Amino acid sequence: WTGPGCREWADTAIRGGFHWDDLWIALQVMELESMCLPNAIGDNGQSFGLMQINDYWCTSNRYWPNGYLQTLGMLNTCTDLLDPLINLEAAWHISTQYGWQNWTTYRRVNG
Repeated sequence: WTGPGCREWADTAIRGGFHWDDLWIALQVMELESMCLPNAIGDNGQSFGLMQINDYWCTSNRYWPNGYLQTLGMLNTCTDLLDPLINLEAAWHISTQYGWQNWTTYRRVNG
């Protein structure tokens, strides 16, 4: 993938935790996931925001009764992921703790 990425969100991504070495990946994945639209909701209402974070990370389950990201204190509800900074903080956490493979578009970015 050689698109321009969501350069307009670079400063917010850095504030969210991304570093220069992974910023380009985040901006490219962001473009493919949401077309740089912070209010994007996809996958039949199951993925939110710039990085299209799946509700798997913010709904209750047997391991995280209050939701994983809620337990970490990152948000209150899945719709908080529509806030660009919250979305990018959550994406940084997921990407560094669980890997970029959580975004299917990463394969297009990384070849």
